[in-house]
Amino acid sequence: MGKQLYSAKRELFRDLLKQVRVDAGLTQMQLAQRLGRHQSYVSDYERRHRRLDWVAVDEALAACGGDLVRFAKNYAAAARSVPS
Repeated sequence: MGKQLYSAKRELFRDLLKQVRVDAGLTQMQLAQRLGRHQSYVSDYERRHRRLDWVAVDEALAACGGDLVRFAKNYAAAARSVPS
């Protein structure tokens, strides 16, 4: 089986990550600049065209003033109600 880019839990994960950016008041371009990336990098993971590892997630959260542990707890709590 190949790697899936879509599942309900992956969608939740990316939606929560996008919400951190929005709550920080950052555009995709502003976040990309903070990460030293192109805007398309942020767009691709927010549109579910790119998978992220924990290092990339931690970098994105830090650039937004977020916290990896808090994010993981929020995801875990929300994911309990999402079917596998």
